Amino acid sequence: MRLKHTEVPASHILVCCNNINQSDSLTIEDAMELYLKVKEHGKDKVFFRNTERNICYLKSCIGVKLLDQYSAADASKFRQWLLDKGLSSGSLKRIFYNIKAVLTSLSKSKT
Repeated sequence: MRLKHTEVPASHILVCCNNINQSDSLTIEDAMELYLKVKEHGKDKVFFRNTERNICYLKSCIGVKLLDQYSAADASKFRQWLLDKGLSSGSLKRIFYNIKAVLTSLSKSKT
């Protein structure tokens, strides 16, 4: 009975199976499309190719999920997947930086 009234630590990162289909979040593909649309002016084809490749890496490793369903465990799995592909730590930093930029621009566009 006590557990019914106790706050669960880190409950904000838990995903409830009842809400999975009801989430109004975007997928990583939607976020990438929005990011590229916002950033398209003055960017060359390398910018688009790198962003699309990095998101493709994420999709290949983790799959397409709603943005609010990715977890720290997914990030660790993705990092290890990239290392197993033989990428250097510098490449990992660039890939994570690029994916973070996609997500950050999304949060800025909502405000």
